[in-house]
Amino acid sequence: VVQPTKDAIKYIIANAESYRDSNDNPPIVFIPGAISIECYPVKMMIKKLLERGACVDEIGFFGVPGIVWSIILGDIEGVNTFLEQGARLDIEDEMGNCHVSAWASATYHAVEKNSAYAGRLSQIWQQLSILNRQNKPNNLGFSPLNYFDKHIDQNREDRKNRFNFP
Repeated sequence: VVQPTKDAIKYIIANAESYRDSNDNPPIVFIPGAISIECYPVKMMIKKLLERGACVDEIGFFGVPGIVWSIILGDIEGVNTFLEQGARLDIEDEMGNCHVSAWASATYHAVEKNSAYAGRLSQIWQQLSILNRQNKPNNLGFSPLNYFDKHIDQNREDRKNRFNFP
């Protein structure tokens, strides 16, 4: 988590349309990673960025929109804010993921031993999976549902039943 100063945040928000970080990310992409700046909740920063001309679907590093960083951090409120603001969920990223739910399932797999973190990702996954009925594979041949198992091809039926996936 990157924690810019409050003055930096004010500057970034005021220049939402043109500001880019050192990786050429627009603020709507990197701000969701700053989830613990006192007096600057992500929900508020996302809304302010959009009021100042940022595009909710703008792409950054790895070819992903900002909602992906809220997903990766398990930030339920951030994800909900992006959804409320009409964020697209089907922008194909550099990995060939055709839906942001792939990031929820892949991150869940990576943090499954941390029950609180995994629990938040499970909630996010359930919310996003309702909106992703295609379950298309990425460039590695893995669909969002595949990432839930350490053994990719095992327990497919169990996964389908557990998450109500067709």
